[in-house]
Amino acid sequence: MQDHEDKSIWQELIALTNEFISTGIDKKIDAALQIFNGLFSFIMDHLIKFKADLANTFGQLLQHK
Repeated sequence: MQDHEDKSIWQELIALTNEFISTGIDKKIDAALQIFNGLFSFIMDHLIKFKADLANTFGQLLQHK
C-alpha cells in the first residue's frame, strides 16, 4: 500500500511543479526548482524510481528562456 501512496503523492507533486513551470512565470518556475532542490537533498535514492518523470519536467525547464 505504501508504494501506491508514494506514487500518488509523487504524481500530485509532479503535477504541481509542471503547473508552475508551464505558467512561464519566473517566480513559479523558481519555486518548482526549489521544491526539487529540497527533495534531492533528502531523498535522492527514492527519486531514482521516478527518473522518467523528472527527465520530462527538466526537459520543459531547459526550454524556458
